[in-house]
Formats: sequence, structure tokens, C-alpha cells
Amino acid sequence: MIELWEKEIPVGISSGTNWHCIKSLENTLDRGVVTLIPDSPERYEGYLRRHLKEVTGDSFSSYEKIHRELSDQAKREK
Repeated sequence: MIELWEKEIPVGISSGTNWHCIKSLENTLDRGVVTLIPDSPERYEGYLRRHLKEVTGDSFSSYEKIHRELSDQAKREK
């Protein structure tokens, strides 16, 4: 997450998420433990489309099928 922050890639889809993630990182960095609690997958599609290539080198289209499957599964489990 620190590497993402240093590359100016937001760690979440909202500024509140970014702020809380960074504060959590600061508090847990010495222990090396960070737990992410994801929001609904459908909210992340735009974020992934914008930033996935910067992080992994792959475009979102490479992961679109699995993203849809996970989104559908999450909807069923709600």
C-alpha cells in the first residue's frame, strides 16, 4: 500500500478510505499487518479500470470475467 501511495495511486475509491488506510498503515507498519475490508466489488470497477495497469501492468479487460463473477457472487451473498 505504501508503494501505491508513493506512486500517487489511491489505495481506495474514496478519500475517506484513503485517509483511513494510510492511518492504519502508519499504526501497523511496525508489525507489518494490514487488513483490507473491501467494499462492494461493483464499486471498484472504475477504480480498477483507472489504476490496475499502473499496478500490475495488465489491463482491466484481463480480469473483467473474474470481476463479474465475484460481483455476482457478492450480490447473491448480500
